[in-house]
Amino acid sequence: MKRVILLVLGLLAGCKTTSDNNQYSLSESSLEQWGYELNHDLLYELGRRVGCQEASKWVIAPKKNYGNILREMQVSSSPPFEIMEAQIFSKSYAKTKCDSGVSTSQGANEFLGITKIYDRVKKSGAGLTIITVGGFGSHLGEGSLKDSRTNWEKHFADQGADFRISRFECYPNSYETDDYCAPELIKHFKKIDSKLADDEGHRYLLIGYSKGGTTSLQALANDQDFRDKTLATLTLSSPIGGGMAAVGALPLIQTVFSSDPNSTFGSYNYLVGTFLENFGPLNSEGSASDILGKMKSIMGPKNADIMNKGFKSLMPDVRQDFLRNTFASWNFSKTQLDPVTNSKESKVFHATGLSIIDDTEVVPELFFDSSGQLQVDTAKVDAGGAAIFGTIPQARDYPLNDSCVALEHSVIPKQYLPTGLDSSFLGALHAYHTNVGIMPSLENPGNILKMPGTIIIDSYLSLIAKRL
Repeated sequence: MKRVILLVLGLLAGCKTTSDNNQYSLSESSLEQWGYELNHDLLYELGRRVGCQEASKWVIAPKKNYGNILREMQVSSSPPFEIMEAQIFSKSYAKTKCDSGVSTSQGANEFLGITKIYDRVKKSGAGLTIITVGGFGSHLGEGSLKDSRTNWEKHFADQGADFRISRFECYPNSYETDDYCAPELIKHFKKIDSKLADDEGHRYLLIGYSKGGTTSLQALANDQDFRDKTLATLTLSSPIGGGMAAVGALPLIQTVFSSDPNSTFGSYNYLVGTFLENFGPLNSEGSASDILGKMKSIMGPKNADIMNKGFKSLMPDVRQDFLRNTFASWNFSKTQLDPVTNSKESKVFHATGLSIIDDTEVVPELFFDSSGQLQVDTAKVDAGGAAIFGTIPQARDYPLNDSCVALEHSVIPKQYLPTGLDSSFLGALHAYHTNVGIMPSLENPGNILKMPGTIIIDSYLSLIAKRL
């Protein structure tokens, strides 16, 4: 408890100073990982649906390539947050850019992109299954993209087995490593596919949120049939190159596992709740006590090793070593030309969120309890802000981040691109990590952005349809 409070106090005191802590220390090897071209296609796509005024609130329009901005931060004497505000987070620039690229309106269509993809698949005489793949903690709640899943099921209800939605969660504990979750995803695919024997050309669209993206990639690499039948994969804020949050999670996990669940003054509940806010499901319709209970159920001693291994597997240094020595040697090629894409390459698309410290107004109320211990009123700390402050030490090295995953870690590095894999970056949202994959119109009164949900996901899918 004391550790958490001291961390918060220290971060509050050190935020946005002009000290040498502002010096951007990203290594040259990390800079080389960003090999994706600048485009504003996502901004234009959403602008055609909701108008440029609205689209500029959600989609980030950098003034130049992210790689150039990263380099500028490294050599500039200006604090990185000032460069970010000027080069990346200007909504007026985004509005102007959108106006210059959007000449027609399509209306607020939530199904344009998915319909284009489905029509492409139907022309090949096959059906389509969308598999959403959840990340850490997703099995405790309703999973990622609940809003979109519900809308798709209603909209395509008359399509029967030709259009399916399937949610995958890594049971019994989604904090397992990909070495456990990827084989489970393959089993999930095979179970679905075995029921579609009369549809040999059936195709799958994978949407992996957070760790669900890394699980999806490992599953595809490890199963030829799954790879052959997967039309495309979309990763949303996935820690492909590692997650900053993993660094902060490990000490918290160790504190929770070493704490007494029966301790007084609710300190154990506070620790578990803090973990839940930063690394658990925030979109469950169940009560806070229900979710807290579920979280505590996997915080028992038998899960200590699982939780430790899961978060360690996403440490940036561990993932970098994995990309360099394992991932790069995999083969994602299909055995024959895909009838939809006319290519043997596996198609992977990336999207992420970016947050800026000025969006955060975390002012925790500190008080002394009856035993004289300093406590924090958790009701005064919004979850998105807690996530931001929990990762600031890493954010000094990776200032372009969504509070959990750095921008350059949300894509497959070009220098480690495996054989048979085509990788594209679709764009970034003004969003914390949670909002990238859990995007209904949230009702939280705090600083978590209220996303227009399915329309953003479908805008991604429109871009994918154009690039298949």
